[in-house]
Amino acid sequence: MQQRAVEQFTSMLGFDHVRLCNRKQRLAGHQQRLESFRRLDHLVSEAGRRQPDREPVWKTQQVMVAVVIDPARIQQVERQRLSCRRAGRARSCWGGSDLRFLLARKQESDVTVYHRGEILAQERAGVRAQAERVASVIRHEIPPVVVDFLAEQPMLVVSAVDQAGAVWATLLAGLPGFISATTPTTVDVAATPGPDDPLHDVLDSSTRVGLLALEPGARRRVRMSGTSHPMPDGLRIDLDEIYPNCPKYIQKREPTWREGGPGKPQSSSELSVADQEFVRSADTFFVASADRDGNADVSHRGGNPGFLRMISPTHMQWPDYAGNSMFNTLGNFEINPRAGIVLPQWMTGTLLHLTGTASVDWDHEHAAAVPGAERLVDFDVERVIRIPDATALRWSEAELSRFNPAVRERGSA
Repeated sequence: MQQRAVEQFTSMLGFDHVRLCNRKQRLAGHQQRLESFRRLDHLVSEAGRRQPDREPVWKTQQVMVAVVIDPARIQQVERQRLSCRRAGRARSCWGGSDLRFLLARKQESDVTVYHRGEILAQERAGVRAQAERVASVIRHEIPPVVVDFLAEQPMLVVSAVDQAGAVWATLLAGLPGFISATTPTTVDVAATPGPDDPLHDVLDSSTRVGLLALEPGARRRVRMSGTSHPMPDGLRIDLDEIYPNCPKYIQKREPTWREGGPGKPQSSSELSVADQEFVRSADTFFVASADRDGNADVSHRGGNPGFLRMISPTHMQWPDYAGNSMFNTLGNFEINPRAGIVLPQWMTGTLLHLTGTASVDWDHEHAAAVPGAERLVDFDVERVIRIPDATALRWSEAELSRFNPAVRERGSA
């Protein structure tokens, strides 16, 4: 009865679809969003009072109403409101259309799994409706198949934000089993960053993290986010979201191990000539981002060698290929340009950590010059940390993905 009442009410307002989902974890700790819920609750209650035969049901403690907006309907509402203002009839237009406008425009970011930056990026790319559809893959408990997948992995990519606001990414390694799901929402990791790793001190206290478990040999990956807590033998991570990513652009590799400790780190404000050559030869890197609240994310980027371009010792660029339409990374860049990159030298264990700022070039003409690119991303380097033999994990030579677009030589620094 409750769900039917909500469906009837939102249908009256002109929305396409309603689903009830437990989202209290995503909203926990976000005072601004909770205040938006209170405002939305008031609007819904007022509408129900005015039309008691359409009494809505709104359970703020356990569930939220997730509304998928019809863009054409929103445009119609905006035109109607504009006509009312021009005719001096703004007061008479208050009611269903204004309420619909308020719910759609002012509350959209609070009733969807996406934040405002992600929504902006989706709208720029013209995939807003598709993004809402694929959001159904997001889980808040670890599925059994992911439990088994995590237990088999020797590597975990981690991202976080340091005290200065810089965003970093790193790789943790261990024998299979070092990642274990201890509860439906908790993962233990029996590894921590080395003392020279940029995330060593960050992960020594509780902090928001983005995670990526990647199996290059099977071209499988699972993305996660949550809060990391230090433990004597590693990390305990309380997860908020878990979801798979597609296998495209993953280069196939098999892991091996080599004993030995990390070498002496090298730090600078720009990439050396050797580092630039390594960047040009890379077929994979991991990019870290975060929203304004420090909720970190990390994602995989892959392509044929040369897809990652060096423009100068402090400026690099890569193409953004077709993906899952969520725009988690580019959405973060819309509201927070701070970004981090880690490039692994797969056969030596060396890690190249970069932090700086990123911006998205949405110009279609610029993207058209790069095969497979839908847009371009520019990254300005602020700090470089190179750690030789950072991990004992080694990988075989790559079998490049058949999905990788060709790379056209465009010149470089």
